Amino acid sequence: MAEGLKIKMTEFPFYPFFLSAFSILALMANNITEVQGEAFIRPLLFALSLCGILLALTSWMLRDRYRAGLVTAILIVPFYSYGHIYNLLRDNPIFGLNLGRHGILFPIALLAMIGGVVLILRLVKKIRDRSLPRSTGSPWYCASCP
Repeated sequence: MAEGLKIKMTEFPFYPFFLSAFSILALMANNITEVQGEAFIRPLLFALSLCGILLALTSWMLRDRYRAGLVTAILIVPFYSYGHIYNLLRDNPIFGLNLGRHGILFPIALLAMIGGVVLILRLVKKIRDRSLPRSTGSPWYCASCP
């Protein structure tokens, strides 16, 4: 019984949850002297629950939890990084063009998300063998980062 449970736990794609939790934990770490210790619990639980709902929805739609984990990760990364990219492009024009406007950046981010999802759905047929090491190795990788 324990061996079957162990196999099922190692096959679960955890990396979308780590990506979802990273931004909240990084914000908490950068502002540790300015906020109370329990201030991050509610946003962390909210982000993890939304990630779980998105993963469950994509798993149900795709009927493949490995591709669903990748699709969920593709949808989570632009969501959490949009503001950082916006501020970077707003403050630093490229070749004289100010790309840091929502009217320009949002369609680009949306097209990148849609393109990533389409690439995953079309190109990645069987990722079970490739997803397993990343999923089980994610906690150790995140724990080793400073």
